[in-house]
Amino acid sequence: TDVCGNTASKSQVITVQDKTAPIIAALPSASTISCPAIPAFAIATATDNCASALTLTFADLTTNGQCAGSYSVTRTWTASDACGNTSTASQTINLTDTNTPTFTPPENITLNSGENCIANTNPTITGNVTNINDTCDSNPKATYIDTECFGITENNGSINAGNGNYFPFTVSGFDDLSASNIQKIALSFKTNQGKGRAEFTLVSPSGQGVILIGSYCSGGNCDDANPNTKELYLPTFYPNSSGYTQWNNANFIQDGINQNMIPNGGTTSPNTITGLTSYVSNFENLTGPMNGTWFIYSRKQASVNGSIDFNSVCLTPASSCTSNKVITRTWTVTDACGNFSKATQTIKIQDKTAPVLSEAPANVTAECSAVPAAATLTATDNCDATPVVTFNEVKTNGNCASNYTLTRTWTATDVCGNTASKSQVITVQDKTAPVLSQAPADVTAECSAVPAVATLTATDNCDATPVVTFNEVKTNGNCASNYTLTRTWTATDVCGNTASKSQVITVQDKTAPVLSQAPADVTAECSAVPAAATLTATDNCDATPVVTFNEVKTNGNCASNYTLTRTWTATDVCGNTASKSQVITVQDKTAPVLSLAPADVTAECSAVPAAATLTATDNCDATPVVTFNEVKTNG
Repeated sequence: TDVCGNTASKSQVITVQDKTAPIIAALPSASTISCPAIPAFAIATATDNCASALTLTFADLTTNGQCAGSYSVTRTWTASDACGNTSTASQTINLTDTNTPTFTPPENITLNSGENCIANTNPTITGNVTNINDTCDSNPKATYIDTECFGITENNGSINAGNGNYFPFTVSGFDDLSASNIQKIALSFKTNQGKGRAEFTLVSPSGQGVILIGSYCSGGNCDDANPNTKELYLPTFYPNSSGYTQWNNANFIQDGINQNMIPNGGTTSPNTITGLTSYVSNFENLTGPMNGTWFIYSRKQASVNGSIDFNSVCLTPASSCTSNKVITRTWTVTDACGNFSKATQTIKIQDKTAPVLSEAPANVTAECSAVPAAATLTATDNCDATPVVTFNEVKTNGNCASNYTLTRTWTATDVCGNTASKSQVITVQDKTAPVLSQAPADVTAECSAVPAVATLTATDNCDATPVVTFNEVKTNGNCASNYTLTRTWTATDVCGNTASKSQVITVQDKTAPVLSQAPADVTAECSAVPAAATLTATDNCDATPVVTFNEVKTNGNCASNYTLTRTWTATDVCGNTASKSQVITVQDKTAPVLSLAPADVTAECSAVPAAATLTATDNCDATPVVTFNEVKTNG
């Protein structure tokens, strides 16, 4: 083209073709991340030799692994230029699930065994796991295993020959047991160098140890016959009282089978065990509590090739109450990739149901001589086939020895110590009077022959020695010796019950007094009349009968001739009398005594003396008459 715009043209045709694919920048190499991380891919970039417009696209390919949380994602980028040239590049991210699930185990629970000694341990009763969470699996599975022993159930690997290995476990729920109450201990271990290279010691919470497997030895049965294979030993150790064979590493012990043994029981060892205070030779000698932390200590004998693997230990306490159990429920939550976590729940089953006693007799009031025999009660129990029934009787004294109450109590106790009681109250009363022997019949007796008091005896239904008392009441009659005696015997037992019997004695005084002898009848000169005698009297009842005297004079033919009738009468207090008499015939046979007459004299007639006057005395007549008579006789 010139300045004026004139042009001339010639042409060349160049055919441009874009045959080169874009180039994608290098992507990161394959990597592995853990679920639940989200794969973060690099953003691909690309260049093209023609600088034409490029498009980058990608496609993801997910390749599933063995579980939901394990897979790989490959992102493939495709770069395309405007001419349709393409290139690809890929980045692979592998996801793995190594996270264990988390969960909350159910709370420990105590159940009461019910009818037939069965407790429902279904998780609907005991509780299920909650709050299950897994970062990769939306539905991990929960399972559980129940054991009635305590220990370590997982494989625990090889034990070392240095300081040894400690395998602790906890026993709980046996507050009433001591460490010696071991039913059995199951142990499992493997070795390819011989059991003689191992020693396993059980150590209790108090620090006492029992050597289960021992002692170290070599050669013979101590070594494995073939070191290329492992021998599995499964001993279960029991108390020495079981009588099983004692474990000894030097003895042949069949591997691969369960065997009942008693511990080796050695009391010395080359091992130094932290927490061990002393050795005892058997379970029975352990002291201290069952509850607490136990451990198994094991050490491989030094400088020996091969391995000894400790698998498990499980201690079963021995309780007299077999109905009480402690179940260790091990919960395992496992996700789809096999990751798992564990937790334990303790389920304590207790027999809290008391036995059922048969019916006790009803309360009763009984006579002391008819107290009913104690009944025999029986009992049944939901867990114990033979609950023990004991009997106790408590006597509560009343107001006397035969009045009391008996409280009879029957107590049924099952093997777990649950008790049930029933009582009967017997009110014992003594309402029966004693029985007296026969009293003498009523009688009428002379006052001097009152019968002696009889001795009565008594028996009683309850009192072995009832007291017999005697009382006599005198009722006076019309005189001192006439009266009645009412004799009463009363038997009284210890409770005051009485029985009485009486005898009435009518006492009469019908016997007259007895007078002493009266003087005999006599005839006496009037001047010699005897004085009246004094008579006395005795009486069978009256100590002082009264004696009266009476004299009756009967005149005779003259004043000095008469009779005297003397009568003595004895009278007792009741008027009974007795009399005696004496008759004295009084005669005057004695002439008077004249005074002296003058002597005869011869007198002159003119001197005849005058007549003298004579006087006279008489033994009976105070004034005898003197008469004078003169007779003249003529001369």
